[in-house]
Amino acid sequence: MRERLSGSEPPSMVVDSEHRILLWNRGAERLLGRRASDVIGRRCHEVLAGRDPFGNRACHIACAPCAMLRAGERVRTFEITVPTPGGTNCSLRISTTVVRREKWADLIVHTFESAETPLKVAATGEPPLTPRQRDVLRLIAAGLQNKEIATELGLSLATVRNHVHAILDTLGLHSKLEAVALAFKSGWVAAPAAGPEDSEAHPAEALEACSGTAAR
Repeated sequence: MRERLSGSEPPSMVVDSEHRILLWNRGAERLLGRRASDVIGRRCHEVLAGRDPFGNRACHIACAPCAMLRAGERVRTFEITVPTPGGTNCSLRISTTVVRREKWADLIVHTFESAETPLKVAATGEPPLTPRQRDVLRLIAAGLQNKEIATELGLSLATVRNHVHAILDTLGLHSKLEAVALAFKSGWVAAPAAGPEDSEAHPAEALEACSGTAAR
C-alpha cells in the first residue's frame, strides 16, 4: 500500500490509532499545499484544522468519523473546509477506510478530493459490476491480498487479477485504494467492525505490515 499511496492520485494520508500522520502523499501535498516533511508525525486534526459547512470545528481528538469507526459504523463521505498555508480555504470531500491487521493497530486511510470536483460514479444503488466482481471488491475492502482472495473464492491468482483490472476499468478508477474508498462511501460494502487497539504497535512498522494490501 505504501507504494500505491506515495503517488499523486488519489490525494491521501494514513493515520494511526493515535491520529498521528504516517503517510502524506504527493497528491495531498499538491492539494493542500503542505509538504510531507512538515506533517508526518503530527496529529491529523492539528494539521487539517477542518470545519464543517456550518463553520463548526470538525477536526479534533474526538472527531465524529473516529468515534463512528470505533463503534463499528460505516463512515460515509463527508466534506470539510481546510485552511491552507497560502491563506485560502480548500473545500474537501473525504472518504475514510480502515486497514485491519491482526497483529497491529488499525490504520485509517483518508482520501481527499476537491469538493468542487463531481463524483466519478453515482454513490447510490448497486455497483455496475458482475456478482463475482462484487465478491472480489468486498474482499479487497476487507484487506485481503489477491492471493488470499484467490484462496477464498477458489479462483486462480491470474483470474483474480483480471477481475481487479475489470473493476478498476468499469469504475473508471486507477487503484484498489480508490475502489475501496468508493465502495465504502457508496454503501456497496459494510465497514469492518471496530476491534481493540494495539497501543504497542510501532507506526512505521504497522504501515509496512499492510504494504501489500493494495499492491499484491
